[in-house]
Amino acid sequence: MDLAKHLTAVIMAALLINVHGCPNNCSCRWKSGKETVDCARKGIQKIPDGIASGTQVLNVSGNPLVTVPSQAFLQAGLLNLQRIYLSRCNLKQVSEFAFAQLTNLIDLDIGYNSLVSVPSKSFTECPALRRLVLSGNPIAKLEANAFTRLSFLTVLEISHCQIRVVAPRAFDGLTALTHLKLDGNQLTTLKGGVVVALVSLHGAALQGNPWRCDCALREMRVWLVKGRVPCPIPPVCEQPPRVRGIPLDRVDLTELACEPRGNSEQTMSVFVGSDAAISCRTSAVPEAQVRWAKAGRVLVNWTSTSTSVVSGRRYLIVENGTTDKTSTLVIPAVQNADAGVYTCRANNRAGEWSAGTNLHVLHVSLAASKLNRHQIVALIAGILIVVVLLLLIGVLVGRRRKSLVKSVSSKDKNVNGVSYSGDNNCHSKMIRRTLLSNCTSYESADCQAYAKSFLDNTLLSRPDVVNVQTENESLTISLTPAETNNKWPPSIATGNRASEEKRPSRYALLTTFQSSDDLLCDQFEASFVSGPDKLLKTDAWDQ
Repeated sequence: MDLAKHLTAVIMAALLINVHGCPNNCSCRWKSGKETVDCARKGIQKIPDGIASGTQVLNVSGNPLVTVPSQAFLQAGLLNLQRIYLSRCNLKQVSEFAFAQLTNLIDLDIGYNSLVSVPSKSFTECPALRRLVLSGNPIAKLEANAFTRLSFLTVLEISHCQIRVVAPRAFDGLTALTHLKLDGNQLTTLKGGVVVALVSLHGAALQGNPWRCDCALREMRVWLVKGRVPCPIPPVCEQPPRVRGIPLDRVDLTELACEPRGNSEQTMSVFVGSDAAISCRTSAVPEAQVRWAKAGRVLVNWTSTSTSVVSGRRYLIVENGTTDKTSTLVIPAVQNADAGVYTCRANNRAGEWSAGTNLHVLHVSLAASKLNRHQIVALIAGILIVVVLLLLIGVLVGRRRKSLVKSVSSKDKNVNGVSYSGDNNCHSKMIRRTLLSNCTSYESADCQAYAKSFLDNTLLSRPDVVNVQTENESLTISLTPAETNNKWPPSIATGNRASEEKRPSRYALLTTFQSSDDLLCDQFEASFVSGPDKLLKTDAWDQ
């Protein structure tokens, strides 16, 4: 009886869904205890309207939706959705807020669409997601932090996606992930650190990738074997040829090798008698064995190679490092016969690398060869000392000859009762001359003009400071016309006047010059030219 009542209630609920909350052409029914709306392959181009708000499962797979717009399910009132199936809808874009406020969503299938990258930002609105299917999308790379918001995700399916690269932190945040499907992609390698972070993983599908089983897969093999991660179908090696077709977990660790790579100097030049040290640097996993050879003959460490190119020659070979190794061949006291190409050859399980260094032997001149190293250093030091001394002498001579102008503050002077001021720039001596000239004029201004004209014509090149005073008393002196015209400047000359009232005028010449030599000062003082006028007084003093 109770069973009959339950069935009746289920039938009535299904009828109510079909009448009040089911879009046209869609199937609305209870399935596995969930209110389900199935609109798969109905040719719809958007999320249909009229779906009951209590719907928990929505299947719109196989429809040409192309995009899932922002708040598509929120605007349809479908906040109770737990499972959404959007596979094979030719989706090219999933909006950042497409699943806004779907806090109950635990299962999302957006597989086999046209997405070229993981729509990571779209998952921030559904943190309770448990299962995510991205398989079948043309995704070439899994970026870092692609799933960082999905801390409750347990199943991640990314099969058949064309993935070639998985970034080191692509799976960060997936602490609860138990099953990972990466099969059917284009992966050749996978860094061990990428998958080691998946601490809760119980199973992985990695088959169907063209794995290159070299040293880069060592960490992944250790993770698979020691971590006991179940792989129903183990990954199989595609490259290199020596391990092709062998499951990764059965390949010996020494076979997961990377062929050596390296570099060395192409040429080296040393003087005869000097030691030569030729180095090559190699990188290989596992460690490569390094050998040196010349002209096809192997050079053995500290062993006489009397049958080799250089009879009775001994060599020292020094190695540092393992997987990253530096090997140095030392040739003591190089001779002419040591010139030639020295080959560094490194090999391991994966292959071989080699490079040659051409050694040139140089000869020094006879004079230089007679000097040892200490003698050469002493000779260079002596030359440097001589050069420094010559430079110091040149600086001292230059300072003695160079003129140094010293600014002296202005100070009032007095010449014959007339005050004047001048700029004293003399370093050692200052000469002051007081001269008296006889001016033929009634006006003091004319006499001053004469004095200026006289100075301009006679002492223009001297750094003089001039102050002119005309005395009050008059003096009558007879002059001939020739004397008048020749002695006075044209602007002052009075022509043929037989007599004129003359006014004695005095002017001072303050001459300064610079010298640190007192003798030179005295010579300059003696050579001072005062002109045709009467020299009344000469003063000279040290500054």
